[in-house]
Amino acid sequence: METWSLTIMETLSLSACTLFLLRETRRTEPEIYEVPGVIPLLLLLGYMLVQVVPLPPTFIKLLSPETYSLYAGTTGITGAAEWYSLSIHKKATLAEFFRIAAYTAFYILTVQLLTKKDLFSKTVVAVVVFGACVSILALLQHIFFNNKIFWIRELTLGGNPFGPYVNRNHYAGLMEMIFPIGLGMFFYYKPYYTGGPFRAWIAGIFSRRMTSLYILAGLAVLLMATSIFLSLSRGGILSLCLSLLVFGSVLVRKFGEVRKGVFIILLFMLILYTVGWFGWEPIFKRFAGIGDAVGVSELRRNILNDGMNIIRAFPLTGTGFGSFSDIYPKYSSSPVHMILEHAHNDYLELLAEGGFIGSLLFFWFLSSVVVSSHRVFMKRRNLFSVYLYTGSLAGLIAILLHSLTDFNLHIGANGLYFFFLAGLAVSAAHTTTGKGTDSTYLHKTRSPLLKYAGIFAAVVTLACVVFNTGILTADYYGSASGKGRSAGNISEKDRRTSVHRASYFDPLESKYPYALAGMEWSLSNRAPAIGAYEKAVRLTPTKGEYLQGLGWALSGPDKAKAARLFLAGIEYDRQNPARYSRYAAWLLEQGDREAGIGNFSKAISLEVGKTREYIALMVLHGLSDREIKLALPDLAGPHMDFADYLHSTQQEEMAGEEYLSSLSYIQNGKEPGFSFFYRAHKYYAEKKQFDKALSVMQKAVAALPEDAQIRLKTAQTYEEAGLVSRAVGEYKKVLILDPGNKSALKKLDELK
Repeated sequence: METWSLTIMETLSLSACTLFLLRETRRTEPEIYEVPGVIPLLLLLGYMLVQVVPLPPTFIKLLSPETYSLYAGTTGITGAAEWYSLSIHKKATLAEFFRIAAYTAFYILTVQLLTKKDLFSKTVVAVVVFGACVSILALLQHIFFNNKIFWIRELTLGGNPFGPYVNRNHYAGLMEMIFPIGLGMFFYYKPYYTGGPFRAWIAGIFSRRMTSLYILAGLAVLLMATSIFLSLSRGGILSLCLSLLVFGSVLVRKFGEVRKGVFIILLFMLILYTVGWFGWEPIFKRFAGIGDAVGVSELRRNILNDGMNIIRAFPLTGTGFGSFSDIYPKYSSSPVHMILEHAHNDYLELLAEGGFIGSLLFFWFLSSVVVSSHRVFMKRRNLFSVYLYTGSLAGLIAILLHSLTDFNLHIGANGLYFFFLAGLAVSAAHTTTGKGTDSTYLHKTRSPLLKYAGIFAAVVTLACVVFNTGILTADYYGSASGKGRSAGNISEKDRRTSVHRASYFDPLESKYPYALAGMEWSLSNRAPAIGAYEKAVRLTPTKGEYLQGLGWALSGPDKAKAARLFLAGIEYDRQNPARYSRYAAWLLEQGDREAGIGNFSKAISLEVGKTREYIALMVLHGLSDREIKLALPDLAGPHMDFADYLHSTQQEEMAGEEYLSSLSYIQNGKEPGFSFFYRAHKYYAEKKQFDKALSVMQKAVAALPEDAQIRLKTAQTYEEAGLVSRAVGEYKKVLILDPGNKSALKKLDELK
């Protein structure tokens, strides 16, 4: 997932493919076989490059009117006439291009190299052993977990780790792809009774090499399946069960033997028994928390609906691969601002980023792999090929199903294994293992473009190395300037130099010119600051923070453009309270108090928990107490925080009114809370205003009549007010709700 690891994977995959193609094309008769689905894959890569290439505005408007409107409402505000790209985040699209190019290279290599019989069988064994080893690591970490991956790597951004993965669902995604391969090995190496004395047959089994491989495959299958269950990944568990169903169904259809299906059922029961050693309760709790009939949370439903709106807006070309996190804030309907990097649905994300064109090319590739390999598979009788193809198909279906509720294919390792599995399916269907036959049923390619393939691959490899090395170098300079500044051992000049270098090595990254703009602005270098802001906006036009930064810089010379940029910042980040508060601050500086108050109100309603900070901000901008009250949404929490502020500034009359009036907004919240009543009661009790304190508690009793603690506090208030008989009555009501309440029992004894 991290840049350094993706760089290694991409460089090695592309370099290996380049060396293979260069070696083969230099031969008189190159042994390069036709690869199913390679044409749509290459077209997909070409389409990703088209998304990055700048095009005339009229052409953009024709292909994607919404993309044209996006640019017109952001970078176009400054009046700069320029060509636009279909991708709204070119760097992210290029990163996806190199990732998919590496997967394509790995897929091509898999098909080419696994035409060799020996290499084919060795590769399968290696993958199954690898799956078993990772499963053992995951199980050990599950038992001896210390909140660190590999027991040494800290979780800097949280997560639900399992094995080497930060997210348990993605661990399950890898295992559900490898598991069916191990299952195919388990079936293939299964010893069959050949007649004769049974005891002699048993003794002979353990002297065979195939028996060792059979035991190894069985152990690997058991470990992988158990680890999937213990990962508590609902999608992983369901996908595992589906892969078993697909595996059994294909074999029964192929051989017409029901006993193979029965054997799978017995194996599944053994897996369940093994899982039982670790306990079923966490798994049952995990599935019990699904929440509704379709097993999709409110957040997932919101993401799905928002994603569909993105697809409707950009139906043909999408917003550019890798740009989902950039466009989502504009369409987000979730009441809480969050950074969403993926859609938690690979198909939704594919349609949003690639549009109809990108999705068509991907499914063309997928159908080419499945149809071409399945056609050959139905004619095969070799058990090794049959079992391995069945396992590959089951693994592909499992991960494709899991992708409905997660973003497994966007995880570096899982995406790589998906393409490896596609290559393994092709190889299993076409590679022969018999003696005296051709090694594969695949045809050698005779394309005249083949002689240029190695050169093209070399260019892509070099570009990949330059691109990723630039990012890593820029990260080094950027992080060094940040750490040095926080430690206080770097001057502002050196920091600017470091950020300039970072921008040089990673010219498509917008955060560096944005940082430079802030530095120039702090030094009153207006023109360079505006230029840097404009560059940041051009690189990421939907970043609300950058749009508003440019708007602030343009406030003096052109207030109209500044206002449009501030509003654009809100439009493309509409659930972020910082966008509204910054716009509100700008409006107040321009003298528009009414609009400023309205935007502060919107910011507070999106971030109720930080009302006190917004009150302080409004005070700094010169708003009166009455104006601050107007900015508060009709919710109890903000008004209660305002009452606390008034109390702290010794405005007791208004504070008393606010404590009492804030209670009328409780019904507007999700549920009435005791804390609101308690805060108001505490204020009046400290002021010895017991009539108002009792009024607060009576409202609390009306809102929460079954709450024993509220009854107890009401009784204590009656007692403090000298109304002993009423206090006794309330204490008795406490005991009706909570018969063992010690405080109420003690008080009744004292009062008697």
